[in-house]
Amino acid sequence: MFKLNAISWTILTACSGLAYASTPSLPQNGEVVVGAAAINTSGDKMTIDQSTPKAQINWNSFDIGKNNEVEFKQPSEMAVAYNRVTGGNASQIAGKLTSNGKVYLANPNGVLVTKGAEVNVGGLLVTTKDLEQISEKGDKDKFTRKLQKEGQIRNQGKITAKGERAFVVLVGDDVVNEGEITAERYYHKETKRVKGCHDDPWSWNGKTCYDYEQDIVKSTSGDVNLSSGENVTFTLRDGYIDVALDENTVKSIIKNEGIITTDGDITLTAKARNQALDSLIINDGVLQANQVVSKKVGTVVLSAGDIQLNEKSDIKAENLHFSEPATFGLKENINVSSQKGAKVTTPNLHIKGKTVHLTGDFGRQNNTDLYTHDQTLKSTVHIQVPNTEDIRIADKDNGGAGSFIQTDALSSLLANNGRVNMQGNGFDISGNINIDSFKKTDGVLKITNQGNINIHNANINSTGRLFMITSLQNTVDFKSNISINDSKFNLGNGAIGLGRSASSRDFLDDRHYKVEDKQRKKFNVDMNNVEFSQVDDVVVVGGFDKVNLNHINATGQTNFYIDSGNTREYMRYKRGKQEEMTLYEYGVLNLDTRTQLSRRNQNRARWISHATIEDDIHREYNLRYDLFAAKFNNRAPVADTEINISNSNIKLNNGFVHLMAEKIKLDNSNIDIAFNKDNSMDESTQFNRIGFNGKVAMKNSHIKAVGEEKSGISPNPPYATMFLVGELEGEKSSIFVKSHQGYAFRTDGDSRLTGKNNKDDLKITAITTGGRMGAEVMVNGLPGSIDNDANSANMAFTVGDAARTKTVIENATITALAPNGGTAYLSFSEALIDVKPSADFTFFELPRNKNLNQADIKGNSTKLNSRDFARLYDRINGVKASSLSAEQLGVADASKLSLRNSNVENLDIENLVSITVCDENNQCEDRMLGKKTDSRVSVGEILSE
Repeated sequence: MFKLNAISWTILTACSGLAYASTPSLPQNGEVVVGAAAINTSGDKMTIDQSTPKAQINWNSFDIGKNNEVEFKQPSEMAVAYNRVTGGNASQIAGKLTSNGKVYLANPNGVLVTKGAEVNVGGLLVTTKDLEQISEKGDKDKFTRKLQKEGQIRNQGKITAKGERAFVVLVGDDVVNEGEITAERYYHKETKRVKGCHDDPWSWNGKTCYDYEQDIVKSTSGDVNLSSGENVTFTLRDGYIDVALDENTVKSIIKNEGIITTDGDITLTAKARNQALDSLIINDGVLQANQVVSKKVGTVVLSAGDIQLNEKSDIKAENLHFSEPATFGLKENINVSSQKGAKVTTPNLHIKGKTVHLTGDFGRQNNTDLYTHDQTLKSTVHIQVPNTEDIRIADKDNGGAGSFIQTDALSSLLANNGRVNMQGNGFDISGNINIDSFKKTDGVLKITNQGNINIHNANINSTGRLFMITSLQNTVDFKSNISINDSKFNLGNGAIGLGRSASSRDFLDDRHYKVEDKQRKKFNVDMNNVEFSQVDDVVVVGGFDKVNLNHINATGQTNFYIDSGNTREYMRYKRGKQEEMTLYEYGVLNLDTRTQLSRRNQNRARWISHATIEDDIHREYNLRYDLFAAKFNNRAPVADTEINISNSNIKLNNGFVHLMAEKIKLDNSNIDIAFNKDNSMDESTQFNRIGFNGKVAMKNSHIKAVGEEKSGISPNPPYATMFLVGELEGEKSSIFVKSHQGYAFRTDGDSRLTGKNNKDDLKITAITTGGRMGAEVMVNGLPGSIDNDANSANMAFTVGDAARTKTVIENATITALAPNGGTAYLSFSEALIDVKPSADFTFFELPRNKNLNQADIKGNSTKLNSRDFARLYDRINGVKASSLSAEQLGVADASKLSLRNSNVENLDIENLVSITVCDENNQCEDRMLGKKTDSRVSVGEILSE
C-alpha cells in the first residue's frame, strides 16, 4: 500500500519548492512552431493573439508573477493553444491566466499554481508529460513520459473553466489540489430562421417549402480530471473529452485537499502497471459533481488501487465510482479506506474490482438530500467482485485472499444509504454490525451470490428497519447453501428473506398461472443457536431442499413463512395429444418485495398495499391452504423437502408461523403465539396464526396460539388459528389453540391426527369463545343474518369442505370447547371426523340453534356436562378445584391458559344422546341430552297423527 508519512511529505514539498526559486514574471523565449499566433508584452501583461484553430508555442519557461497576467485571445472557444516548456525549471503561476479557448501547458519539471493565482479559461490541460508537436487537424494528442522522475502538479489557487466544452485536466505522476477548481456548464440558445419542406403532389416540383423560426440549443457539461499514468492520450471533441492513460511504471499519487466543483463529471485516476507499483488517491476536500441535464449526470470517479477518504473529505455527486481504471472486466484490487468525518452523499455509489477492501466509516452530509418523509433514503451502494471471488465481512481483517469489508464500513454504508447491494461468489459474515440509521431510515442489504453464505458469530443491530435479502444464483444443486450459526438479529422490525425470486423466463405461462416446468436448483438452510428479536418476517422460499432450525429463539411479531413450493399435475395438449406434466408453483415471486412488505406503523395494516397484493396473497396462502390445497387438486409440497425445528422456542406477539414442505418435524420445541390486534380491516393479518402443510411429526413439542376475546382479532374463514393440511403425528406433544371468532383448529382434505404410541402422545385442545350464529333475517329483500355472519364460523374443531375427505383421529386426545354458543365441532358425511377406538374426542357446547351435522362423527364422541366443563375450564385457567356453578362457563383469561393439555383427563363425561323435537309447524331440530339413565324432558301437548 502506498503511503506518505509526515517526514517524506515534508521533504517532497520542500524539494518541490526549490524548483520555483527566482522565477521570471512572464513566459520567456516563446517560439510559434505550429499554427499562427502573435506574442505581445506590455508592462505586466502578455497577450497571445492566436489566428488558427490550433497553435503550438515552445517556451524556455512559462511563469506568471503575482502581479502579472497572460491572456490568450483565440478565434473560438474550441481553439487550442499548446504551450510546451523545453527548459529545466518548473512553471509557477502566481498571477492571472485567461483565455476564451483551450490552453494546454506541458512541463515535465512540474507546475505550481500558487495561492492567490487566478486561472480563467475555456479549458485547461496541465501535464508533466511531453508532446513534441501537436497535430494541426486531429482531435487526439498523445503526451508521453520524458523524465523518469517528473515534477509535481500542485494547485493552490483558483482555476475556473467555462464556455463550450469546459474542462480542467491535470495529468502527472504526482497531482495535488489544495485550491479551487471549477468547470461550469455551457448553455447557449439562439433563434434561427430555417427552411422546411414537405411533400406536395399539387406543387410543380412535388414539394412545398417555407421559412420558419427554430430555437437552436447547445449545452455541454464541465469536467475535471486529475490523473496519473505513464502516457496520456487527450481527445477533445465538440461532444466530450477523453483522457486515456497507459499504465504507469512508477508510483503515483492524486490528492485533493481543496474544492472541486463541476456541472458534469469529476475523475481522479491513478493507474499503475501492477500491484507492486502502488497507485493512491487521497481525498481530504470537497468533490461535487452536479447534475445539469437529463442525458448527462454529474459523476465522480475515483479510480486507483488505494483510495483514502480523510476526515475533511466531502463527496457529492449523482453517481460516484470507486473502481479500477480498466476498460473491460474486473481485473484490479480496489482498496478504499474512509476516516470518521468523511462524507459521501450520492444516489448511486459503485465499488467494483477484482477484489474490494473497505475499511473505516462512510458518513454523509447531515441534511435532507435524498431523504424522503417516509423515512427512506434514495441512495444505493453497489459492491461487486467477479462471481469467482469471495467476500469476507468481519470486525478485523486477519489476512487471507479475496475481498474484505470491515463491519464498521458496512454498518456506516447501511446507516447512510437506503440500500447496499453486494455481488460475488461466497460470503462469510461475522462480527458486530451496528447500524445507527440516518434519521431512523430503512435500509436494505441484498446479497447476490453464486456460492455459499456463511453467517457466524454475528451480532446485527439496527436503529432503523433493516431488510436482509439473498438472491441465490446457483446453477447446480447445493452450490448456494445458507448457514447461520451463533448469531443475533435485531433488525428494528425489519425482515430477512432467504432464497431467490422467480424469473419470468422460467414461467411456462407468464400471463396467468406463473408455473414452472422445471424444479429450481436446490439449496439448504441451516441455523443453529440464532436469536431473532424485532424481526417482522423470516421468509425462506425459492426451491430449498431442507431447512434445519436448531436452538432458535424468537420474540416479537415475526411472520415465519417457510415454503418449499408445490408440484401439480397438469394436462395439456401437445401436437394434438393429451399429456400429463408435473409443474412447479412457488408461493413468493419477488423475494425483495415480499421481504419489505411490512409497514413501519402497523396500527391499521401489517403489509404495504401494492398492485399485486391480492395475487400474492392467493399464491402464498390460498394455494397452500383451504380448497386449493386439497389432494384432489393434485397439489402437493415438492418431494423430498423438509423443515426440521429442534430445541427451539418461538414466542410471538401478533406473529405467525407457516411451514410448508413434504416433511415437517418439531423436536423439543415450543411455538407460542398470543394475538390481540384488530385485523378486521387488514387483509394481511387475517391468515392462519399457525399453518402446516405437509406430513408433520412432533416430539416433546408444544404449540399454543391464543387470541384475545374481542371481535375482529381472530383469523377470518377460511383460515384458522391453526390450519393443518396433511398428517400430524405426536409423541409427548400437545396443541392448544383458542380464538374468539372463526375456526380455532382446522384440517383440510384427507388429514390424520395420531399419537405415536398412545392417546397421551398427542393432545389437542381447541376452544372458541365466540357466540352462537346470528338468527336469519331478510336484509333489503335478501336472506342474511342479524350479525352479518360474524359468528357463522365460530367453531373449535372443524374439517375442511373438500368433498369425499375425512380427518382421522387415532391414538390422540382431542378436546373441543365452545362455552358461549359457538360450535364445538363440524363434521358431515362428505367431510367426516373419524374417531378411532384408540382416540378420545371430548367436547362441550351449548345447545345448537341448528343441527350443523352435530351427530355426524364416526366413532365415539363424548360431551362434558356443565359442571365438569366448568371444572376443566378452571383448571385450564389455573383455578383450584371447588364447587362451581354453571354461571362460570366461558370466563377465560388468555394470560393463564396452559400450554400443556394434561388437565383433559379423568373427567366425568356423558355419552352423546340426542332427540328430535318438532313443533306444530313440523319444524324440527336435534337436542343434546345428558346421561341416558338420568335424562328428563319436559314437553307440551303431544300430538299424534
